[in-house]
Amino acid sequence: MKAMIVDKHELFRAGLKKFLISHDVFTEVIEAKCYESALCMQQENDDVGLIITDLHMHGINGTRGVEELIRLARPTPLVVISAEEETATMRELILTGAAGYIQKASPMNVIMHAIQVVLDGGIYLPHRSLLSAPNEVKITPKKHGQLSGRQMEILELLTKGMTNKEIGAALYLAEGTVKQNLVTIYEHLNVKSRTQAIVSTLGLNSRLQ
Repeated sequence: MKAMIVDKHELFRAGLKKFLISHDVFTEVIEAKCYESALCMQQENDDVGLIITDLHMHGINGTRGVEELIRLARPTPLVVISAEEETATMRELILTGAAGYIQKASPMNVIMHAIQVVLDGGIYLPHRSLLSAPNEVKITPKKHGQLSGRQMEILELLTKGMTNKEIGAALYLAEGTVKQNLVTIYEHLNVKSRTQAIVSTLGLNSRLQ
C-alpha cells in the first residue's frame, strides 16, 4: 500500500516515512511539502491508500487545504497530524471529512495505533469522547424509525469511534455482518460515510463550539 505525507518540514517527512516503511505498513511513501503539491501528486497517484497531512502550511489555508485534499482523494482516508491542540479544531476537521487527528507530540506507538484504526475503517481522535457533541443527543428508535434494534446498537458504537472489527467483537458479530448493516444504516440516514453518519446522528453541525 502507498501512503502520502504532506508536511512543510523535510526532516519530519523523512522521519515519519522511515518509521512507516520500517513497520511494513506501507510499501511506498511519497512526500509533498505543501497542499498544492499534494493535490497534483494525488491526481498522479490514484493508488494512495492513506494521506497523512499537517494542518498549517504556506499557501492554502489549513482547513481549506485539508478539505480540498479530502474532496479530491475521496474515498482515500486522510489523517491530520498537527501540533494544534484545540479540540474544536479537531472536531471541525472530522466534520470536514478527515478520518483522524493525531497530535504531533504523540509517541510513535500511538501514531501507529491511530493509523491502524483509520486503516481498519475507524475514526481516530486523541480522545474518543471528542466525537460526542456537548449534551449528546440520545439515539432512540423514534429518531431513527426504520432501523432494527441491532442496527441501533451498531450505530451507537459507531458514534463512539469504534472500528468495524471492534463493533463486531462487542456485539458478537462477524465483521462482514457489521459492514452489511452499515450499508443499510447509511442508506437510511442518507449519508455515504461513517463520518457523515456520526454527524447526522449526533447533530454535531449545529452543536460545534
